[in-house]
Amino acid sequence: SVGSSTSIFGLIAAEGIFLYQNRKLFGEESKQAIGNVISVAAINLIIGFSSGGLIDNWGHIGGLLGGLIFAWFGGPLWQVEGIYPLLRLVDKRESRDVILGAAAVLLIFGILAILGLTSVIVP
Repeated sequence: SVGSSTSIFGLIAAEGIFLYQNRKLFGEESKQAIGNVISVAAINLIIGFSSGGLIDNWGHIGGLLGGLIFAWFGGPLWQVEGIYPLLRLVDKRESRDVILGAAAVLLIFGILAILGLTSVIVP
């Protein structure tokens, strides 16, 4: 399923992974921020499951997984370089990792889409 809430859940997961992978840069505040991200996702999933089928929870879970997978491989890995006052942030992520993350998401969800279509077409 595709929708705006699915993409929002993907962004929530991507933010959580970004905070986790760059926690040294953000310091102690990253723990609270990650906790907030998990709380927002959990509360929204609970609301979705208690809606009596009016909300597509599989889309939300898929968005979380897609955002998580892509951000894990393709999100920026910031590192501070230089000497004060000439500090700068440098992304240490390799381009091939970004491509790998995008390919993994496309492959996983492409296979799931094909399996979903075949189960609808062939009873």
